[in-house]
Amino acid sequence: MGKSFIRVYREFDIEDVSRHLLIFGELLATCNNCSKLGLALSTRTCPECKTEFRYATFSSSKDKESQMHKIANMTDLIFVDYDDFKRMAGKLKAKDFFK
Repeated sequence: MGKSFIRVYREFDIEDVSRHLLIFGELLATCNNCSKLGLALSTRTCPECKTEFRYATFSSSKDKESQMHKIANMTDLIFVDYDDFKRMAGKLKAKDFFK
C-alpha cells in the first residue's frame, strides 16, 4: 500500500510556530516572522531575520498534496495546516488585544 499524508492533531505553541514558520506559495516561500518574500522552497533560515524554520505550511490548498510529496522528502520541517494556523493565530491576537 502506498504512503499518503493524513492530518494528525498535536498540541503546539502557536507563538513558536508563528516565529519559525515558512509559508510555501506556488513557486517561492515567505518568512512568517518578518514577511520576507521570494525565498527558495529549500530555504531553512531566513536571510533577513535569521529565523531558523522548523514549521512549514502551504498558503493555498490547491495541489497541496503533490507539493508535499516533493518537499517532504527534502526536509525535516513539521507541516501544519494553514487554516488551522491562521485561526489559532487570530484567536491569540484577539486574546492579546483584550488584555
